[in-house]
Amino acid sequence: MYHKEFYPFYTAYAEAGLFDGQKVQDQEFELMKSYYPSAARRVQAQVEQECNLMDYEGSRIYDQYPDKLMLYHMCRKIREKVSDIYNIREKRYNKNDDIRRIFRETDQ
Repeated sequence: MYHKEFYPFYTAYAEAGLFDGQKVQDQEFELMKSYYPSAARRVQAQVEQECNLMDYEGSRIYDQYPDKLMLYHMCRKIREKVSDIYNIREKRYNKNDDIRRIFRETDQ
């Protein structure tokens, strides 16, 4: 195959700025996470980790109507991980208690 015009070899490669959009989006996401309160930042890392574990094809988190019991157990697992990491002496809380109540003990 011959071309009338000369094509340099580097035109066959992908565009140089192709992945810049993803980089900018990641930077903006990190900036938004820096605006979170300290208690939310503590929990956010564990929530992301748990969501990454549940991110597979056919996962129950992608159901049209997620199971309430499954979500409750995921939240409980996250709360236990956070309390272990930050050495929170967890008392017997009801499921209706707010997570902020747990973090008040560590801020003192």
